Amino acid sequence: MKNRIGLIGAWVLATALAMGVASQAVGLVADRAAEIPVQVPIAVAGPASFDSSTSTLVQPTTTGQPSTTLTTTTAPTTPTTPGSGATTTTLSPVTTLVTTTTSPTTTTTVPPLPLDSGSFVATGGRVTVACTGANTITLLGTSPVGGWSVEVESSGPEKVRVDFESGEEESEIEVVCVNGQLQADISD
Repeated sequence: MKNRIGLIGAWVLATALAMGVASQAVGLVADRAAEIPVQVPIAVAGPASFDSSTSTLVQPTTTGQPSTTLTTTTAPTTPTTPGSGATTTTLSPVTTLVTTTTSPTTTTTVPPLPLDSGSFVATGGRVTVACTGANTITLLGTSPVGGWSVEVESSGPEKVRVDFESGEEESEIEVVCVNGQLQADISD
């Protein structure tokens, strides 16, 4: 019996705790939603004209600007006093503001800088490189000629420098990237 009362007490406590946490979460979300500002743009594009036959204020449009029409109509209201038998009619103006925008959306896209890649050949072998940015480069691969060895001095990002050696002979390929284009200096 004591166990059953203890379990019921624990369940009631857990339920109350869960409801408290949920209530706090809802309160936080409601407070945050109330802080979000709502902006209603009203644009005026120049001198207005008034059409007295329809009580309409017409705002002209300029290219890419919203047009605004302000219409005022008269609506009767009829308040009555109980038991008086008399009816009073008062006319009150009702104003409606209508704003429409017909400007096209313009998006300007700057094409990415074309990046160069390629291979360069010296007496001792071939080097393949690619520009990775306007002034950065990376080594993609080397291929020495038979009987030649290869030593990579630099594989980027500022320059690629590869030395090929065979006995007393030496070849060197140095490549940099300038404005996305490869520039090589080959020494045999």
